[in-house]
Amino acid sequence: MLKDKLISKGLTKKQASVILSSVNDVGACSYAAKANAIFYKFSNNPELFQEKFGFPMYKLNDNGERVLNSSELLLDMYMFANDTSNGGKLFTKNANNSYTFYTSDKVDVFGRKMLDTSNQTYMSSSLGSNVLHVDSAILTTFIPASFIIAMSFSKRSSGIYSR
Repeated sequence: MLKDKLISKGLTKKQASVILSSVNDVGACSYAAKANAIFYKFSNNPELFQEKFGFPMYKLNDNGERVLNSSELLLDMYMFANDTSNGGKLFTKNANNSYTFYTSDKVDVFGRKMLDTSNQTYMSSSLGSNVLHVDSAILTTFIPASFIIAMSFSKRSSGIYSR
């Protein structure tokens, strides 16, 4: 399901697989506290969460139990924070809705070049801590397709990155 979501956003199947591998291997835990804060803010209003983010707050797991949809939220946060248009350094969305990835020399077990995760944005970094500011007010600033706009975010110059 998450891979299909990435493909629908303009990534190739290969790029979607690389993103999912990278999120699982490094960085996802730095997003967990921010995601939990978002879920907490919407805990009494899952309908508003879906309206703001574009997907349900809860999903059914393999046992049919209702659980938080944390994987989708973490993925959206990761994609937003690491896009060069938002100050990240891992990928750029091109005018034709495709993506340019900034990869390292590392390859995964399938022979795919991996993202240069040494340059990824962690929520604990100075840029990451500004990607989402959660305070006592309910979160109100969002962009379509559930990507989060920072409430106190200042863009850095994206510069030119090599592949």
